[in-house]
Amino acid sequence: MTTNQNVKKYFRVLHSPEHIADWKKGHFFSYHHSLPGEWIELFYKLSCRDSQKYPLQTILGKFTNHAWQRFLELAPSYKPAQIWSSSDLKDASQLDGVCAFEDAESALLYVNGNVYPHIYIVTFEGDFVSKIPETDGKMKGVQAKVIKPLSFQDLETFRRGYA
Repeated sequence: MTTNQNVKKYFRVLHSPEHIADWKKGHFFSYHHSLPGEWIELFYKLSCRDSQKYPLQTILGKFTNHAWQRFLELAPSYKPAQIWSSSDLKDASQLDGVCAFEDAESALLYVNGNVYPHIYIVTFEGDFVSKIPETDGKMKGVQAKVIKPLSFQDLETFRRGYA
């Protein structure tokens, strides 16, 4: 039996009803609700329609094929600086995995000062996909594919376990 050396324990912060519902349904994708600048430039500035030139790995993380295909389908209906509808933006910004943190300390740093009414921390085993913008020297943010959910705790219970 071989084991995947990339499988690690990660910590994900769930702070919106949508995050919580998606996690409970096993829908393990994150969304930046913003489009990769690389795609915007290719489509609007360079008028590129060659789908092979659109990278899935961008500064924002790694996007799914679904997001990339939806971007190419939806972009012609929007002007370059036009604000996309939230449903179209979500559809075209699906990441290949979830945004999470490499350690409990980073997850707790991320939630410090947040005013979300309900915050949960989930722990899971996953495969590393990419670094994400939430990596800043103090927080170790990653994008990872969920292999096995391990725990689902409200913030206070989680804090007590890592105090």
